[in-house]
Amino acid sequence: MAHDPHGRIAPRTAEDLRRAELVGPPWWADQRRAVGAGAGAALLFTGLFLLARAGWLRHRPSSDHPIEADPTLVAILAVTLGVMWPVLLVSTSRPDQGFRVRGLAALLALAVLVVGAIDLVTIGVWSLLMDGRAPTASTLMTMTSDPLALLTVGAVTVTVHAWSAACVVGFVRLTPLRLVLALPTFLAVVGLGSWRAIAAFEQPPSPNTLLAWSLIALLGLLSLAVLALVDEHRSTRG
Repeated sequence: MAHDPHGRIAPRTAEDLRRAELVGPPWWADQRRAVGAGAGAALLFTGLFLLARAGWLRHRPSSDHPIEADPTLVAILAVTLGVMWPVLLVSTSRPDQGFRVRGLAALLALAVLVVGAIDLVTIGVWSLLMDGRAPTASTLMTMTSDPLALLTVGAVTVTVHAWSAACVVGFVRLTPLRLVLALPTFLAVVGLGSWRAIAAFEQPPSPNTLLAWSLIALLGLLSLAVLALVDEHRSTRG
């Protein structure tokens, strides 16, 4: 088989598959893809927020009650952004399923922080367009003027992105143990994450809330890094 450093030629043997999975595309190409997916999702969800703000977003077409552009909606959109982002990175056309083996830990750790920052700015813009739809002392409404509120929203976004990415990496390289660990974790991110994010956005900022979200975000980043490093170690040995 011809030398193919970027995996453009379809591999034909098990050894070719393993080599293509190990090499993958250039690291910065994958980083751009990850950040681009996050930016695209943020633009899409900004469109949904603007539809809700204009009163055009409803639970169902026949409903007379529009979905309010309030902290509950913003929290749900923020969590959905984080959950959807790693799913957008899955690529069945690549031997590595869209998640490179070498350098994955550093790539995803950086991407989580960059995409989290993009979403933080996006949520900040949404908060400026709320027009009194949220308590003025809430974390969401004070995030552009209170560093404590800003850091809390940032911790929420990093938490959801990190844990969702860890779960998706577990799903694409599935083992029975990973299924047992990743599935309930993913469901917890969606369910508990939305519930607690709504509470965090609606309530006034507090150091305890920031500390709790920051610790969970750190655990998510560590779990993601460990999972990626284990995959790299196993692949290079195998």
